[in-house]
Amino acid sequence: MIIVSGSLPIDADRRAEALDHVRAVAAATRDEPGNRTYRFTADLDDPGLLHFYEEWESGDALEAHNSAPHFVDFLGRIGPLVAGAPTGWRFEVTDSRSLF
Repeated sequence: MIIVSGSLPIDADRRAEALDHVRAVAAATRDEPGNRTYRFTADLDDPGLLHFYEEWESGDALEAHNSAPHFVDFLGRIGPLVAGAPTGWRFEVTDSRSLF
């Protein structure tokens, strides 16, 4: 399993517009083969910061997502709303188990 997580700083004055784009890409991405979880969340303290968390069955599924038309379109739409350098990490998980 591949996990991707990070943060995306956005123009707080255009937050509603950014959230519309995020909702659209998330809805389309959740239907992709190999996607287990795809979430954006708003930071509780900073209205100009979004966090993302993704789980993918494989690296191939993630690569297919990165070139999917709806994701490429999202990058073009969200780009003008980004207000700083995004951060992101990719983790390759070899084992997991429920905590509860």
